Amino acid sequence: MNQNDHYTAFVGLDRADKKINVSLQRAGAAQLERSTIQSGAEALHTWVATLCARFPGEQIAICLEQPASGLIHALMGYDFI
Repeated sequence: MNQNDHYTAFVGLDRADKKINVSLQRAGAAQLERSTIQSGAEALHTWVATLCARFPGEQIAICLEQPASGLIHALMGYDFI
């Protein structure tokens, strides 16, 4: 069993000054989805709510740059991430 088997999707976040670039790949899928969200707590919460609705009850892995400590702290409040 692969240690990644329990994740439904993998997300990469690349934060810039006014936006966050998002790359999402479902486990086992070849297609990579790309999108952008605005920086800020409200936009982040809206995006996470959409992610939760899309993958209800599933585990999501998120990778982001270490200097994004504020983003890390905000995402730690969601138990499925």
